[in-house]
Amino acid sequence: MKLFIKITEVINQICKFVITYLLIIVATVLFWQVVARFVFDTGTSWTDETARFATIWLVLLGVTVALRENNLMKVDVIDTFFPKVKKVLYYLELLVILLYSVFLLYVGWGTVDLVSAQRSPNMGISMSIVYAAVPVMSIVMILHLIFLLTKKRRIGG
Repeated sequence: MKLFIKITEVINQICKFVITYLLIIVATVLFWQVVARFVFDTGTSWTDETARFATIWLVLLGVTVALRENNLMKVDVIDTFFPKVKKVLYYLELLVILLYSVFLLYVGWGTVDLVSAQRSPNMGISMSIVYAAVPVMSIVMILHLIFLLTKKRRIGG
């Protein structure tokens, strides 16, 4: 179990690292687009796609980090009114997210296969690279959910 915990920690750190650099890429590319458009009176065709594709990966990896660190937003009205079921609801939420992650993995993998021959209009990269964000996110979420489901957690009431 300690090895699994270490693996999920390493995966989480890798996700944070990738998120940081994707954010830098998005900011740099959008800055370049503004400069190119308003200073040089020209535009570049690849900046829009680069920013969009990097943002997709950024957001989906960000969800995995938020899940692992228990920072996902939630509405806890039921927790407030029925504090005795808080622990049960916590594990029920994790199970529902796990089922949804497995579903997303299945659908995402099929979508990656479906779009593998498609190319992005401006950069010409395979769209499977972009769509691969969904199955990658799903795999990481499943690992983090297994960690959270097996972790002993004290839930305040």
